[in-house]
Amino acid sequence: MTQTLPDTLDDPWLARSRETVARIDLAPQAETVGRVERVGDGIALVSGLPDCCLSELLRFDGGRMGFALTLDADSIGAVLLDDGEAIEAGSRVTGTGEVVRVPVGPGLLGRIVDPLGRPLDRDEPVKAEAEMPVERPAPAIIERDLVSEPMDTGILVVDALFAVGRGQRELIIGDRATGKTAIGVDTIINQKHTDVVCVYVAIGQRATAVRRVIEAVRQHGAPERCVFVVASAAASPGLQWIAPFAGFTIAEYYGITASTRWSSSTI
Repeated sequence: MTQTLPDTLDDPWLARSRETVARIDLAPQAETVGRVERVGDGIALVSGLPDCCLSELLRFDGGRMGFALTLDADSIGAVLLDDGEAIEAGSRVTGTGEVVRVPVGPGLLGRIVDPLGRPLDRDEPVKAEAEMPVERPAPAIIERDLVSEPMDTGILVVDALFAVGRGQRELIIGDRATGKTAIGVDTIINQKHTDVVCVYVAIGQRATAVRRVIEAVRQHGAPERCVFVVASAAASPGLQWIAPFAGFTIAEYYGITASTRWSSSTI
């Protein structure tokens, strides 16, 4: 009985495998690895990263992220941006060489994301046009456009007493349960028939309260021109801390786009 062996020279799998192996870079790579000395309350003390820069993004075991907040002679104080329950003394830490960034672009419109741009509404990733640092110098006064067009909030008393303009920053301040969120949400809903892009940032709010705001905008407003940045009460303190920076970074992208008008609401 004679058995015929297949001609492996014409095997497409073998050809693809050879191409994959040829593309692999087998050169040695140096990597600086640090260790967690202790961790608690969303802060990790890290040693062994002498080249770490201030505000550098750090990667912990399990893909969890953090960033360097303080640089001492022998240690680094890192703020955790993810759940730190799985991080313990002795865990590996590596530097990324990058600062904390957030994705920006039209792909964020209508989406619910966390301050790092990770989707919270569905598994589909955000189609970002670029990534911008959450902490960067503000545009110089000479680079800013004049505030020349009004923006109606839809609240008669506010519109009658205050001249709110497009691109103008306004602060809503008051005690708890006095209607600050209601004013911001009503203003967002009132932009339904305009070209204003609204960025709503929820910091430390209960998930049910955030859900009510999003449902109200979806029912009465224009959610396709809104971006919801959510750092709920269950999020890490570090993630809540960078939430307003991330929200303004996303909003400033539309502010520097000549064809788009924007407004931001931070509650």
